[in-house]
Parts: sequence; structure tokens; C-alpha cells
Amino acid sequence: MVRERLVVVVPGPNTLRWVGRELSFHPTLVAVDRDGRPRFFGEQVLSSVAGQWDDFELVSPFSAMELSSVELTLSYMTWLVTHAPHAGRRATTALVVPTSSQYEWRSIGDRLPGETAILLRPITVATGLGLDVDSATPNLVVDVRSDGSEVSVVCESEVLAARDTPDTDPEAIAETADAMLRDLDPDVEYDARRRGAHAIGINPESADRLAHLLEITVRVASRPERVLAGGVLTDRKLIEAYFGASRPKLGRLFHRTHRPLGAG
Repeated sequence: MVRERLVVVVPGPNTLRWVGRELSFHPTLVAVDRDGRPRFFGEQVLSSVAGQWDDFELVSPFSAMELSSVELTLSYMTWLVTHAPHAGRRATTALVVPTSSQYEWRSIGDRLPGETAILLRPITVATGLGLDVDSATPNLVVDVRSDGSEVSVVCESEVLAARDTPDTDPEAIAETADAMLRDLDPDVEYDARRRGAHAIGINPESADRLAHLLEITVRVASRPERVLAGGVLTDRKLIEAYFGASRPKLGRLFHRTHRPLGAG
């Protein structure tokens, strides 16, 4: 059996884990016993705790944008990574996280077993959509999740600007996008608006409403999880090369020491 060298994890209310061709969602839930020890995780919780509800507290320790318990988040992520099917013993974990919560997730990545790469969702989404994130042309990306939305401008392998909102309705997203774009250089704002937005996680009706509010074109991709997976796959060779012997410099990845890798 071929062992996978990369485990992709996308945190959220239902956390996505992608190993090889296997893509699965896991409830972000931990059962904590009376002594405060985490005992069961994810899909284990309901079946293992059934009939013993008074002996456990059920905790959701994180969302994509917020960690309510660092230690329980670490326990959950360790369980998720170490129990990944077909993953090699020295597999690398790629955590795909929003821009606003990247430092909290880097602190988790530092403590996970094995090597960990932190990928910012806007760049991963843009790459998965087939956009040229390395060029100087600004790409406006709208990422709508169950726990909120993030709008960003990606270019030259960086997130040039990003704003998030806990809402997912078009009006809130449009207001957030307008505020972000107005803070940019006028030429960058003009280019970003002229090229339109690329969105995931939003239905066509809401996308049409967003396009009307922003007065731009909004292109929607279906199946956000596949877009994220495709973005990670694009950078897979870079991730594996970095944690291998050659260790090239990579502009869009972060390793587990918190320092951004210099642009090559």
C-alpha cells in the first residue's frame, strides 16, 4: 500500500481532512471527562458517550476563525492527523487557515507531530481556482464558510489585503469588500474591481446579489472542498521539497517556526 506523504486539514465547524483521494468531514467536537481530560474526538463522540452523558462535557474547541481552547484544539488536531488513513509515519500536515487567525493556527502547527505547513486560505483558494497568484495582477477572492466570510486580494504570492465578517449574506460581504478595497491603492482597487471577484461557498442567487451590490462580475466555483484540495495539490511539490533535503525558499508557505519563508 502506498503511504501518503501529505495530510491536508481545513479547520471549521466540520473539519475537512484530505489524504490522497480520500476526502472526509469530521465534527469539531471533543468529549471531556470529569477530570478535564479529552477522551473522544469527532465522530467517536456520540457513539462512545451514549448513555454516559453526565460523565462528559461536549466541547467544540475551535472554528476556522477562533480557538476557544488551545489545548483541546491541539488534542483534536493530533487525533485527526495521527489517525489519518494511509498516511505515512513521517507525513507532513498542511493546515489551510483564514488570514485573520493564522498566528493562532501556527501556534497549533508548532506542536503537532511531524512537519507542518501553514497555508493561507485566500492563496489556496485562488490557486485552486487556477488564478495566477504569483503575478502582480490583483485577484479579488471571496471565501464563504458556515462560520463567516473572508474577502481578500491576492497577488505576488501574498495576501495583499483581507477582511472577514461573521456573516454570510451578500450585503455583509459587499460592505466588507468595499471597506477593504477602499483602503487599497486606487490603481490596485481599480484593477481588482475591473477583473471581478472569484467566489466559493456561495450559491448563484447570492452571488448575483453580491455582483449587483459591488457592481462587478462574480464568478462562482462549485464544491469548495475540491477547490481547496486543488490549491494544496498545486503546492504539494513545494511543500515536500521544503521538508525534504533541498529546502528551497518558498514565498507562499509558512513552516512551523512561525517565520515566513523568503520569496525565491
